Amino acid sequence: EWEELASIESDVQQLYFFDEEYGWAVGDSGKMFRTQDGGENWSDHSIEINDRIRSIYFLSKDVGFITGRNFFLQTDDQGETWYPNDFGADSLTMLSSLHVGGDSKIYLLSNFGDVYKSDLSGIDFKIIHSFGRWGYHHLDMTQYPVGFAHQLLGGHFFKTSDGGTTWNSLSLPSRWGSELTFIDEHRGWVTENFMLSSQMHHDVSVYMTVNGGLSWVTQATLSGYELHDMKFVDQQEGWASRITELLHTDNGGVSWDIQFTMGQGNEVEYIRDTFFLDGEHGWLVTSPGRV
Repeated sequence: EWEELASIESDVQQLYFFDEEYGWAVGDSGKMFRTQDGGENWSDHSIEINDRIRSIYFLSKDVGFITGRNFFLQTDDQGETWYPNDFGADSLTMLSSLHVGGDSKIYLLSNFGDVYKSDLSGIDFKIIHSFGRWGYHHLDMTQYPVGFAHQLLGGHFFKTSDGGTTWNSLSLPSRWGSELTFIDEHRGWVTENFMLSSQMHHDVSVYMTVNGGLSWVTQATLSGYELHDMKFVDQQEGWASRITELLHTDNGGVSWDIQFTMGQGNEVEYIRDTFFLDGEHGWLVTSPGRV
């Protein structure tokens, strides 16, 4: 069951929650909002930058990080003040996939394929690998020393088994593979996004692997030309968005039900992002900024 909690701003692009009460909504032009009551009330903590905040992660309620186009900022006072870490990167460098790996290190990925790693201070980032190509948008080192990286529309992804020193290329089941997600080092899913395809497509497939991406099987085929924001909390339960609908599966992606549909107003309102702590606690934000 979903209920509307609040309305923030249309610039909000992403949600992040540290626990059931403490969370953030971030987006374009440095927009940042914090909640301490599970999303019912939000306080404005926006900062003066001209670009989108592309990823956010908190080690505690006090210490957190945000990244975007050539910036990495850190706070140690719950977002009241932020101070920079100078990467010295190109001005077109997009830093995303901010997370803590299974080795308790902070990881980042640039759109040029550079994999960054630091201790939990976030001060001394080093490039541990460079793919040397543009278009990388997803890195996951939570299963360290196993990790996964994905290049947009590449038809393949990369896997490491030694903590990021070496990476092997593995094929995806579709050239239009998108939203690659793994729940452990063996089991993962990927879906399709035909938004950039020049051909007409009327359905998309969800694929699953149980051997770390060596092979894939089709789990389901659904109507539409894209699924995005696919997230699983365990081997059975997951969600994916289809423009105005939130889909839910409780059998590993074999079947999907519409769990939530946007109301029909005067203009199209679509689901922009979701965040799930577990199967019982989840949030979504829509294009006008409704939570």
